[in-house]
Amino acid sequence: MKAFQICTGIAFCEGPKWEKIRAWTVKTLRDYGFNKTLSMEASISEDVQTLLAEIDENINSSYGGVGIFDVSDLFLIPVFKLPWKLIMGRCTDQDIETFKPLIKKTILMAENTMTGAGLINAFPFIRFLFPKWTGHNITMEFVDESYKLSSVS
Repeated sequence: MKAFQICTGIAFCEGPKWEKIRAWTVKTLRDYGFNKTLSMEASISEDVQTLLAEIDENINSSYGGVGIFDVSDLFLIPVFKLPWKLIMGRCTDQDIETFKPLIKKTILMAENTMTGAGLINAFPFIRFLFPKWTGHNITMEFVDESYKLSSVS
């Protein structure tokens, strides 16, 4: 990916920068358990068991045990936990409480940016003219929340 004519990211980097990013990525993945299927499998299995327990709890407590409940928040926590563990090396209950606001902003952004996303790609200046209609204001709230999270952690 290019940002201001500079190659960034894992896939589009080259030369010494690529070697540095590659070394960090491989080390981080190995530390987490890449090529050691038991450790990564155990972590994913633990998250799946927690998710299933929450689903069972919600089924039993919702609408008199009928089983109707909102699952939108249930799946996002396990999805956020895996990269969090990769980056931070751990994921405690306090960490989960820390990134819950980011999860809420993610849901809001997904719900509210659909209208203007294509237009913003074609005509970037529109996001400044109609920030609420295009969802740009919510996108910026998400970016701000992400920045806060990165500075806290």
